[in-house]
Amino acid sequence: KQLWRMFDVLEGQADMNIDSDKEGQADINIEETGMAVEGARKLASGKGSENELKREQERNSRLGGLPGAKIKAFVDIGHGIGIQVLQAGWALAVPSRGVEIMKDRHLIAQAIQEGVLESLRKDPPDSTLVQLKLADFSYAITPDKKTNKRDEKLREFLLLQDKTKEVQKGLVIFINNAEEVFAARSNQKGDGACLDAYLANLFANMQIGGRMVTLTDVSCHLSQSSEWFRHDVFQSGTNAVSWGNGNKSLDVHVLTKLSNTWFCQNKKCVYKKYGGDTGATNEVVDENGELCEQCVFCNAPAKRCTRKRKPSAKRRKEEDCA
Repeated sequence: KQLWRMFDVLEGQADMNIDSDKEGQADINIEETGMAVEGARKLASGKGSENELKREQERNSRLGGLPGAKIKAFVDIGHGIGIQVLQAGWALAVPSRGVEIMKDRHLIAQAIQEGVLESLRKDPPDSTLVQLKLADFSYAITPDKKTNKRDEKLREFLLLQDKTKEVQKGLVIFINNAEEVFAARSNQKGDGACLDAYLANLFANMQIGGRMVTLTDVSCHLSQSSEWFRHDVFQSGTNAVSWGNGNKSLDVHVLTKLSNTWFCQNKKCVYKKYGGDTGATNEVVDENGELCEQCVFCNAPAKRCTRKRKPSAKRRKEEDCA
């Protein structure tokens, strides 16, 4: 259910400001505005045709929250047993891919994929829309220590670079990095960047319009300049993850790429001496796809965003009493 809520919010068909688990609001958020949920029910029951599984036309009045944009491709980093990849590919009818580092989980995902195709062999879904790969996504970002080469094929796979620019602009990359499992503790050996930093790098290399959805904020690894990306947060609802405390609702962070350039925020940037109204314009990534972390004119480092966290129980209590 929560995956479909996410799809609805991203496409502007559900209000991100409504918590779907609050009493009296669930019906509004899921039943009336969740067109993808209805599609999921039809898919599960086997009653829905291909056309019925597609989204209904956008509602006349836009709901509060994200500016809706159609999902044209989906990637799940850490696909587990592959359910999200299969749902996105065959219910939304878009290219859907997943990568998983754990071999056992990947094999289960492949078995489920083959089982669905076999059970629906008389009228099977388009098998070419779903691709699952056993791989470590970080090799698409940083060179392998043994070969000192980046996996360019994996990079192409994750960013849908083998598809049209239009598809790449509608790409949504999802990562379940809840409880900061991709943060500092993912680099216990201290011999490289944490996985969240690699995710931020991957986001920076997406096409304008591309979106990355995470359950822990990764924007702290990006330039603080807000001109080149947008950051939105909404509540997942309970049971969004199958591990940890499933009874609590999680923050869902949505990064949307708006531009390929950012402006230097150094007030003394030498660029202003040459008549510039703003700081120097810098590329988000260089020709090798690495984040540009300092101004090309004044060499001032790009200021980092602060990570958005939930306020503590004590802080929420103080705010409620204020």
